[in-house]
Amino acid sequence: MNEQQRVDGGSCGAPHAVSVDDWQNLEAQLMALVLDAREEGEAQ
Repeated sequence: MNEQQRVDGGSCGAPHAVSVDDWQNLEAQLMALVLDAREEGEAQ
């Protein structure tokens, strides 16, 4: 299965009930958590 089929299939993509904006917000929150964790790790 190539990349385009995977995207079109939707099985590996975002569930239809979740909007792209929701995914982008979640991704932004996750990145913020990762950055916070890195800063805490470097501070110790």
